[in-house]
Amino acid sequence: MALSDRWSRRRIGIALQAGGVIATVLLAFVSNVPEPPSGFWQAALALSGIACQVGAAFTWNGVGKPSSDLARRAVGRLSRATLRSTALTSTLEELYDDLGKGSQYKGLIGKVSVMASQSEETFLDAIEDWRTFQPELVAELIGPEPIPEGKNTDD
Repeated sequence: MALSDRWSRRRIGIALQAGGVIATVLLAFVSNVPEPPSGFWQAALALSGIACQVGAAFTWNGVGKPSSDLARRAVGRLSRATLRSTALTSTLEELYDDLGKGSQYKGLIGKVSVMASQSEETFLDAIEDWRTFQPELVAELIGPEPIPEGKNTDD
């Protein structure tokens, strides 16, 4: 949903909410005058207030929720980042094992491998956060079960 659409929904929601409040307050005042309007007009005010409140509720219902397309893109990106991080960690571990004991780079590669593993863990945690928020979408894209560290579904 574009930014202008969200602002439009908010404006419509505010207008409907205000219309419902105005109709309710107007109904309270006109029913207490010495010669109140007919029952038809009082019912019309009550129904218009209800219609405005229900319309506002439906309008506010979607405000602040991410669209499923954006959620799908976010989870897909996290999944790809996890795959890349897993591959990087594996490559660094192989390189670490292939280096001789006296190599000056072995300690540095070990540190980079740890950082890649931490990145993978962060990506997996983010995917699990999305699983809490939209479990059906994550199950469709990645699978129904949490991904164990170091094992990605696309390996």
